Order: sequence, then C-alpha cells, then structure tokens
Amino acid sequence: MSFSETMKKENKDHLERALLTQIRMYGLPEGVAQFRAVPGRKLAWDRAWPELRLLVEVQGGIMSSKVKGADGLVNVMGHNSISGILRDHEKHNAATLEGWYVLYANTKTINDASFVQTLARYINKVK
Repeated sequence: MSFSETMKKENKDHLERALLTQIRMYGLPEGVAQFRAVPGRKLAWDRAWPELRLLVEVQGGIMSSKVKGADGLVNVMGHNSISGILRDHEKHNAATLEGWYVLYANTKTINDASFVQTLARYINKVK
C-alpha cells in the first residue's frame, strides 16, 4: 500500500471512529459496521441499520491525490476521480434497487456534527 493510500485509510478509520463516538453521545443505536446489503455482491457500507433499511458511507477519500500515469498525464485519485465516482454510483444504485436508503458523511459533516444530527432525524422519523 502506498503512503497516500495508507494516509487515506487512516483518515477514513479516524472519521468512522469519530462518527461512532458521536452516535453513542447522541444515544442512537450503533448499527452494524462493514455491512453487506446487496446479496451476491462484495459491496460493504461503513455502517448500517438493517431494521431501518439505512446505509451510511463515510467519504474519507474526497481529498484527492495526483498520480502521474505511465502516459505522463496526471490522474486524480479518490472519490472525486471518474472511476471512484462511477464505483460510488454503482454501489448506491445497487443498494437502492434492494430497497435501502443511503446517507453520506464526510470530514466536514462529521467534524461539525451535522451528519449525526441528520442521522438522528432519519432514525427518529422512521422509528
């Protein structure tokens, strides 16, 4: 794993731990980590509440890194690369077709606690 990939993984792990801490502070159910919601697919969501049909994806890789390809062109990697966006769309669509709702969290919405507030509104609405 490259240094850049290691840093992205550590950032995402940190964000997932911070979100779980906020969930506990708000007294919300913790849900299930690394949940596979689509039968026959290896797609896993960072956190899920199966009884609520809710999936959460933490977008820790929004910050991009530039990698010089063999062709000499600079490619942007991460969730904002074309291939990353297409993978995210495919994953979201697969979940939607199975009847799941998907919410996205990122560095900003976890750091300012706005995501956990959104999560609480959803959970309280569907209970």
